[in-house]
Amino acid sequence: MTNDGSRQYSRRTFIKTIAATTGLLALPAALPDSAAAASKDAAARPTKIYALPTVGVLAPLSSAYPTLSGNFVNGLNLALGGQGRSRTQSAAVATSAASLAATSASLNDLLSRNKVDVVVGVLRSADALQQTLVNHKRALLTTSFEATVPDAQPASGVQHALPYWQAAWALGQWAAQNLGKRAAILHSFQESGYDTSFAFYAGFMAGGGQECSMNVTHGPGASQTLGQIVGDVAALKPDLVYLGYSGPGAAEALTALRASGLAKLPTLASGAMLESDSLRQLGPAAAGLRSAMPWNSDATSQSSQDFARAYRQATRSEPDHWSLLGFEIGGLLGVASQTLKGDWSDPAAVQSALRAAQFAGPRGLVGPQVAAGSFVIREVRSSGKSLINATIANVSAAPLADARIAELIAGVRSGCSLPYLSV
Repeated sequence: MTNDGSRQYSRRTFIKTIAATTGLLALPAALPDSAAAASKDAAARPTKIYALPTVGVLAPLSSAYPTLSGNFVNGLNLALGGQGRSRTQSAAVATSAASLAATSASLNDLLSRNKVDVVVGVLRSADALQQTLVNHKRALLTTSFEATVPDAQPASGVQHALPYWQAAWALGQWAAQNLGKRAAILHSFQESGYDTSFAFYAGFMAGGGQECSMNVTHGPGASQTLGQIVGDVAALKPDLVYLGYSGPGAAEALTALRASGLAKLPTLASGAMLESDSLRQLGPAAAGLRSAMPWNSDATSQSSQDFARAYRQATRSEPDHWSLLGFEIGGLLGVASQTLKGDWSDPAAVQSALRAAQFAGPRGLVGPQVAAGSFVIREVRSSGKSLINATIANVSAAPLADARIAELIAGVRSGCSLPYLSV
C-alpha cells in the first residue's frame, strides 16, 4: 500500500503492490549465496503485470442495510480500478430463501449480457447457482459476514468471509473479564438462527462468566411482548446485556431497555447492529453501546490509514466493513490474476488460485485459508454531529480448537433459516 497520502490506489500501483506481496510470501527465509544472487538479479528485472479481471457481482437488496451493496462494490472497485475506473458489472438481487431461482436467473442474465471473467457473490451458499456457472464456464467467489461457524470451505466455489461469529466470541470473553460475570442475551428470532449470539455466550463463559440467560424476541406466535421479556430479564439482575438485532427491532430493543432500567447497565451489541446504516437509524440512543469487529476505521496501521483515506477520497464517505470486504476481495482477485497470468478461462484453475490467494490488506494478511487475527472492541461515541465507533481495546481471536466451538457447530438453533442480511 502507498504511504503517500496524496496518492490514490491507481490500478498500476495496486497491481505492483499485490505482485510484490505475492513475491514476499514466496521468498524463503534464508538463501545460499548463489541463490541469493540469482534472486537479486530476478528482483532487478521488472515483474510482468497481468490484467485484472472484470467482475460480475451478485449483491443482496437489504432493507436493514440499504448501503451494503454500494459500499461493497465501492471497496471492490477501489482495489480493482482506483481513481473511479470501475471494472465490475453488478446485478443487485435479493438472496432470501424464496428467491434462489430469481438469483440464478439474474446471474444468467449478468453473464449473458456482459463480458465477465469471474463472479463474486455476497451469498452464504452457491449451490443453487452451480448449473448457471457451469453453463457459462465461470468461477464464483462467495463472501459475507460469517454468521455461522463453518466446518469447511464450501463444496462449490471458494469463500472469503469476514470472521463475524469470532468477533462475537471475542466480545463475550472480553465482557466477562472486564464488565461482569452475569449476562443476559436478547436477540430477535431472525438473529437466533445463527451462531453470533451463541458465540457471544460461549466466549462469555470461556472468559469466566458464571451465568448467561438466552432470550428470543419477535418470534412467530410469541406469547410475550418484547417489553414483558425485557422485564423478566431485568428481574434476573444481570451485570450486562448483549443485543442481537437488525432493522427496526434494534430501536425497539433499546426503547424497551430504557423503559426497564436495563439501559443503565453496560450494553453490548452485535457488530452489524452498529454498522453505518444501523447507527444512523438508531441515532443518539446508540451512544455508549459496545461491539466487536475484525477491524475499525480508526485503526492506526499504515495500510489501514491508506485504505480509509483512499476510500474517503473516492466516495466522500466513511468505509465500513462491507467496504473493507469488497476491498479485500479485490486484493485477492489481483493476487489470483498474477497466479493465473491473466487467464480466467478455466474455472477449476481460477478456484484453485483464489483458494490459495493471500492479500496483505488493512486488517493484515487475509485469504480463504488464512486464520483470523485480532479483533477490535468498539464503543459508540459522538463526533461532532455524527456517531462513530471508537476503538477501546484489541483482543485475540477465539481458539479454534476450543470444544465450545464444536458445540456451536452441532448446537440446536431457533429454527430460523433466512439467509443472513437478506431482508
